[in-house]
Amino acid sequence: MINTDISKWSYGQYASSNSGVDTMAFKIGRIEIYFSYDTVVAFREPHRAIVVRQNEWGSTTGKHLNLLDYGDKSRRVSSDVFKERLNIVLKRHNLEMEM
Repeated sequence: MINTDISKWSYGQYASSNSGVDTMAFKIGRIEIYFSYDTVVAFREPHRAIVVRQNEWGSTTGKHLNLLDYGDKSRRVSSDVFKERLNIVLKRHNLEMEM
């Protein structure tokens, strides 16, 4: 049996804990995966920069993305590139995810 540490937290700074569930992050083993609502919007591997997806949704998700990359939209990647990179990272760690 493989022992994988799993944890979760909210990366949003909300006064209400109900709003915090809209900005959840999970760490599975050594990979961090960030959600805006039910959509994966960013991920990070150790010793690598965070990969953030371009905003295709609206202003609230845009605020969530800004929390992750401090508003640096120039480094955000398209949906197709994001999915490709995430799949590569997940495979490298023997994981997979439906998107």
